Amino acid sequence: MFDRRFEQMLNIERSMAAKTQTKQLINQQIKTTHKKEIRQYYAVLSIATTLAIILLISSLSSMTLPPQSTEIDEVVHIIDSIALKGADADKTYNLQSSFLLSSRHNDDTKWLIQLENLLQNLVPAKNPELNLSYQDADHLFVQYDNGQSKYFKIIMGGSGAYVLDESSGQFYYAGNLDTAIQDHFKGLRFFGILILVALFAIMVNIGRRYFSKKDDEQPARKSSSIPTVLMSIGGMATINIYGTVHFGLLGIFYFLFILLRSLYDYKRYQIKTSLAHFTFMTISMAIFLIVIYKI
Repeated sequence: MFDRRFEQMLNIERSMAAKTQTKQLINQQIKTTHKKEIRQYYAVLSIATTLAIILLISSLSSMTLPPQSTEIDEVVHIIDSIALKGADADKTYNLQSSFLLSSRHNDDTKWLIQLENLLQNLVPAKNPELNLSYQDADHLFVQYDNGQSKYFKIIMGGSGAYVLDESSGQFYYAGNLDTAIQDHFKGLRFFGILILVALFAIMVNIGRRYFSKKDDEQPARKSSSIPTVLMSIGGMATINIYGTVHFGLLGIFYFLFILLRSLYDYKRYQIKTSLAHFTFMTISMAIFLIVIYKI
């Protein structure tokens, strides 16, 4: 009888010790997970801040127009051409910058010969009365085989299209140049853009479902479309202010949005942004922008 009671007491002590040990292990796992989440959270903030600063520095340098040649040597030939269609007429862009996603490159020999003839046959025009602040223009950058370069703007006026030589300020009648640029610098058609948008939406939805399963243990956040709307409006405002799609400026806005959203979620809901989720969304957004504007 005594032995049985003693054995029961030992079992109770062992059970309590096992429970205590299990509780300690669970608490240790919680602390480890919490530390890991905190490290990932601060890693997201650090990476987003660093990328935003890098993009800001790169964007400022990419907005600087390279030196232009006022006079072109007689025996030179065009070896490269870059066009940016439908941008602001009162701005100049460094069309060689890879940040300008809407720019198109064309070094086809037949086209370069045609372009060279068109530029050589431009007829000077008196300065037309154009308000560049409220007009769009096609921007054209040409590179010559001797290292010289020229920057032109093709602007629609009341009496037709004009070409502005940015280096000299001289206006010319565009002739067939505006039509030739439209024909030789084509981007993705509307139907193709819709397909890419649909594929991007599907990819983001798959990623969201995957990461939502990973984040089930985190506190719930009230679902809202306001952040998406704000991000869309901000992105469109950035494009409208700069006059074209600039990958660096959009990237800066995107990372600043991620920073503010992550800080808000952590302060309000104690939700820590997943590093894997942040990486997935960043890569997805970058690929989407590059593909949709560069194809």
